[in-house]
Amino acid sequence: MVVSSPQWLCFSVPQFRDSVRPSFRQPIHGRIRSKLGALGKRPDLLPEIRQGLLEAGAAVAWEDTVAILSDVAGIESEEAELALAKALEWRAWAICSSAMMRKYMKPKMPDAEAVQGALTWLSEGPLALDGDAIRDAVLNHPEAYLVDPEKAYGMALACAPDKYKDPSDFRARLLNDSSVLGCTFNCAEDGCASECGNCWVSYGMR
Repeated sequence: MVVSSPQWLCFSVPQFRDSVRPSFRQPIHGRIRSKLGALGKRPDLLPEIRQGLLEAGAAVAWEDTVAILSDVAGIESEEAELALAKALEWRAWAICSSAMMRKYMKPKMPDAEAVQGALTWLSEGPLALDGDAIRDAVLNHPEAYLVDPEKAYGMALACAPDKYKDPSDFRARLLNDSSVLGCTFNCAEDGCASECGNCWVSYGMR
């Protein structure tokens, strides 16, 4: 596989690879699997992430976004920070220890208004998620639910297998396994594009 950016250095090291390259393929059993769920339980990364945000001039925006997420999702501030760090790729930035490689990494800046909009859409849009479902989704798959979930929903539904094409069937499946919002590709229809982590075919083979 050819990687188009210098992030190949991080991908080549096992402890970096899984964190730098996002994956939605993590099944959920029950409602909230465990505190911090799929976030990797790495609160030790937060001081470095906060320092990075401070140097980027985004410390205040980060605090505002954390406050909104914590309040709406009903989670602790630290959980909200870890969720945002994964969704906005600051977690991957902190894990990558190479100063040179960090220069090529572009974590997203926090945007309180965008996160508020995403959370509002999750509750008031076609998914109509309740508080428990939002909390589950945010803790386990923040990259799918905190960064333009409406777009992800449209893409996932458009390429979904026939049994999930109907919005009600898709929603029923999502309530059982929130990772399906990350299934935004289907190689059965479009051919392989190295999107296995986000592919419906891979999802069906789990």
